[in-house]
Amino acid sequence: MLPRPGLAKKSAGGRQYSTQAKQSGTKLLSLHFSISSSGQSGFTQPVTAALRCRQSRATMSVAGSLPASSAGRSRGHPRATPSAHSRAWIGGTTTILPNDLLQRGITNGFAFVINIKRIQEPSLELAPGFLLRKATPAERPIITEIIESMPSTGHPLEEFFWQRPLPLNAGLLAPSAQAEDWRYFVIEFQSRRIDTIFELQQALDLSPTELDIGFALSPNPAPTYPSASYSFSRVYQFLQSATWASDPLVEVGQSVADEIRGAHALLQSARSHPLFPRRQISQMGELKDLPESSPLRFLGFFSILESLLTHPPIPTDPYDSITRQVTTKLKLLNARFDRPLDYTPFGGMGSDKTWKKMYKYRSLIAHGGTANFSKDPELKPLKDEGTALELLKTATKTVILEALKEPQLIADLQQC
Repeated sequence: MLPRPGLAKKSAGGRQYSTQAKQSGTKLLSLHFSISSSGQSGFTQPVTAALRCRQSRATMSVAGSLPASSAGRSRGHPRATPSAHSRAWIGGTTTILPNDLLQRGITNGFAFVINIKRIQEPSLELAPGFLLRKATPAERPIITEIIESMPSTGHPLEEFFWQRPLPLNAGLLAPSAQAEDWRYFVIEFQSRRIDTIFELQQALDLSPTELDIGFALSPNPAPTYPSASYSFSRVYQFLQSATWASDPLVEVGQSVADEIRGAHALLQSARSHPLFPRRQISQMGELKDLPESSPLRFLGFFSILESLLTHPPIPTDPYDSITRQVTTKLKLLNARFDRPLDYTPFGGMGSDKTWKKMYKYRSLIAHGGTANFSKDPELKPLKDEGTALELLKTATKTVILEALKEPQLIADLQQC
């Protein structure tokens, strides 16, 4: 078993980080973590779970040290759980209280983004009050400790994932010497309500370039609100897929920030509308909890798309099938989309034929079949699983954005 980064060793001045690393076995740890609760405005609830994790003794050099008040908590027994608004659980058995962050000079909340390669500007505003930037020297030790205590996927390429230099598949399993080079990108936020990060994550999910938040901390949470949240399943599934994906990381520039800001503005303006597609937006985020390669993701996106555009077909009407409804309505909507769906990867087949073949693939999955894109003439124009899923994801996200802009139109179209 390979070592994981970031465990600190205790010193008189608090907790200093070293470069020594020692290997250890597997141990059943009691983890306290927060998970999202669909449809709940509070965003997180404290949960206790037992997970089999790797408990290593790997450590690395990080500028500065953690305050003495937090020393000794990273790999000891879990602390007694205080009230939700006064405590922060961060990964594994690590506990960091809001005062720990304030003593480090961290006065605003921050969320760690797990899938960024680089940003093209020193900072980018993703939405009012949300600033994407590199982590500060005060934030880096906290992030490292959290990463170290995360449950492991067991894959060697996971080691030092955010600290290793690019390219990731170069085989170098050692961190960059300079902490400034680590891919520690955070979204700073000023709100005392950590659920605003949940609302931002919805905008990130709807954007063409998706960013995933691994965890968020708030040094000054509002009463009754937790001071931390941890997207355990997103981090795990991302690391699982990143071990085989050719390029799992994204680059963020001003155009990507503009798309995120636009999606966030639409969400905020439409959130109180009675036709707000709350369930579909939540379900789309829940699909991130499934493995990237799972065919259930394809079925899930189709289910969301159908729930937005279709009504139960009339049995006596041969022109009212679900396939025909989706195909016809997407063709009508494509002329209204700010970013029309692109069918060029499918050899100029056109929307009608493409969606009929997409439904062929959907039916195959739903009935337990295995797709062979190279040999099945019905599926060959779809290229492969990834290309088909990308079209379906894009269509689903684009219809949701249209429902935020013109909710009555989508509601009326559903009944046609």
